Order: sequence, then C-alpha cells, then structure tokens
Amino acid sequence: MTSTISKELRNVISITATLAGGAIGSLGMNWSLALVALALSATLWAVVSNEQNPPKVDVFPAALAVEPVNLPSGLGLFRPLDTVKVKISAPLDSWNRLTPSSLRAIADLSRSAQGMQEVEVKVESADRQVKVIEVIPSKLPLRLDLVTEKTVSVRVNLLDSVPFGYSFKAPSATPAKVKVTGPEALVNQVEAAEADIRLEGAKVSLNQPAQLVPRDAQGTRVEGVRLDPQTTLVEVPIQQELSYVTVPVNPAIAGNVASGYWVTSVAVTPSTITIVGSRESLQSVNFVSTEPVEVGGASSDIVRTVGLSVPPGGSLVGTQRVTVRVTVAASEGRRAYSLNPSIIGLHPERQATVGDLEVVVSGPLPLLQSTLVSQITATVDLNGVVTGTLKLRPRLALPDGLKLVAVTPDQVEVQVK
Repeated sequence: MTSTISKELRNVISITATLAGGAIGSLGMNWSLALVALALSATLWAVVSNEQNPPKVDVFPAALAVEPVNLPSGLGLFRPLDTVKVKISAPLDSWNRLTPSSLRAIADLSRSAQGMQEVEVKVESADRQVKVIEVIPSKLPLRLDLVTEKTVSVRVNLLDSVPFGYSFKAPSATPAKVKVTGPEALVNQVEAAEADIRLEGAKVSLNQPAQLVPRDAQGTRVEGVRLDPQTTLVEVPIQQELSYVTVPVNPAIAGNVASGYWVTSVAVTPSTITIVGSRESLQSVNFVSTEPVEVGGASSDIVRTVGLSVPPGGSLVGTQRVTVRVTVAASEGRRAYSLNPSIIGLHPERQATVGDLEVVVSGPLPLLQSTLVSQITATVDLNGVVTGTLKLRPRLALPDGLKLVAVTPDQVEVQVK
C-alpha cells in the first residue's frame, strides 16, 4: 500500500512540475500560476521524503558530559558539572548514525561569578537535520571559586614488601615539593602529593618515575586540582641483610652395632635443609650434621628423630628436626665343619664303615657362630648294597639361612662287609 501511495505521489509531482513548466512556457508572464505549481511540487516532495525517512522524536539514550566554556579568569570549578540528557528530533537515518560524540553539551560561563549559581546548558549537533527539543535538565548548579596555588610535599607510599633477608631504607623523591593549583576550597584540602611504589619482591634498589596523586589528610584523592610537575623520581635503597644456603644433612652415627652385624645404609628425611644467616657466616657451610644417633649393640634397623647442629650465625628455615633411618644387617661369612656321614639302608646282617668329609657353608655371621656341627647332617644310602668297597655322594641337610659352598671330598669311600 505504501509503495503504491509513493508511486502515485511521484506521478503527481511529475505532473505538477510539467504544468509549472508549461505555464511558464505558454503563459509567458503568468508567474503566479507557475509559483503555485512549484510550491505544490515542493510540498508533495516533502510528503514523500517523510514517508520514506520518517522523523523520530525521543531522548538520546546516553548522558552527555557538559563542557564549561568561557570560564572567567581567576575562577575555577569546585567540581565538574553534572551530565545531562537531550530530547531531539531527527530523521531515522540520522538517528541511526548518532553517537555521544555527535552531540556537544556546553555551558557558557562568561557571565558567571564567584559562588553558587545556575548555568544554562545548550546542546549542539553537527548534523543540521538533528533538532534539539529539550535539554534535561536545562540548567545545572555550579560553584566557582577563586583559583589559588600552594606548595605541598611529595610523600612516597611503599606497597608490598621486599623478600625475607632484604631490607630497604627510607625512600627519597626528586622533586620533594610540587605546586598545587585549582579552586581555593579544593587546594586547601590537599595535604600532600603522593606516589605509590610497589616493591613486589624487589632485591635491588629502585630508581623510577612515579605519577603523583593529590590527597587530603585522610588519604583520599582530591579531584579538580592540578599538580606541577605531575611526576617525581623515586629512589628506594634496597640491600641484602641475610643469605640463604641449601645444604645436605649429614647423619652423625655413634657407637658400633652388635658383633656380626653391619650398617648397610643410612637415610635422612628430609635430606637437605635451608639455612639463613649473614653472608660471611654461611660462606664455608657445605653441610649440616644431625645430633648423634646411637647404634651401639644394634642388631636391627633403628629410626630416630633428632635435631640438627646449626653452624654459628645461622638459623634453620622451616624444618627443625629430621628423621634418621639406620639399616642394620648381619655380616656374611664362611665356616668349615668336619662330619662323619650317617649310614642309612644297610642290611641288618652287614657292617659298613665310611670316611669323614669337610663341609664349607656360608651365611650370616651370627647364625654361623651359633650353628653346631650336629645341626648339619650328611647321610649315605646303602640300600641294595651287599658287600664291597664303593664311593658314594653324601646327601647334606643345612639349617635355614646357610648355603653350601663346598664338600671335600665330594664322594666318600664306603666299605660294606
């Protein structure tokens, strides 16, 4: 329907323009008829334009910052002006292109004086099709104070901390004083120009520029004033007071284990520790010994929790005691036994003699020392032998824990009668 109306309107405009041209051409001096035709044509064109790009009236969604202009010499704003909103009318395509930067809100302070007052706000647009209908609010309160200046000290605030074992001295700032300029009431609030410096685990001296912030006696930032200069060079001396060294733990073993036993291993948990102290006191420290762990007469493993012998001038970091495990095992050895083998399976009506043999066994010394010859048996089986002289390999039985090393001779001579 809309496209049909637009087409008809364009036809009317075309006809009207043709009539206007014809009136001018045929009537010669009939200018009044020509002007009427042209006016009708322009009106119809406006109707068509509004139909295709209708105007929109609404409040612009974004608040606008108000820019003060023509501020009287010697006066300053006590605080920034509030923001405003604006109701505008504009074709739809202009609305779609609008951004906050497309609109400028200004307050002309040329007629303002010191003290509290109201000022009218105007909004301008670079787009001529944008018409301002209403500024909300149309006036803003403001306070103008005499502009003054004073000199304040620079104060350095150190944030965070240096690592343990390091220290810092009082910071210095260059310049140590700066000028504060602004409305008198605000300038009077400024107690110092402060620079915040983060140490962040620094291990070397700092020498760096820092931004200055005007703050009042409570440490709150004061807005609306200007510092000159706005930065300062801050120096923070940092030096190392203590050194660290991580060294192995050396277990100190006292006494001797039981006879026939020996220490197979010694383990310490934790195996290393960290010592802190002056650099001079730690230069020659390569290990730390435990308190003595007594193993006298031990025949089994020993576990002890003991302290550490800290070198002079040093202190332990974290762990103060360690666990020492001493593994004790029997010593291995050899022993020879002379045996006369026993005879089994001999016919009741027969007699037999058998030669001696020597048996060498190995095992833990305590077991060897306690093993009797009677606990080692050697037997010769004569089952089925009638008479004669023969050589047989004896069968040996050893106590648990012992191993056979050698048998001499490996065969014994047996005489059966």
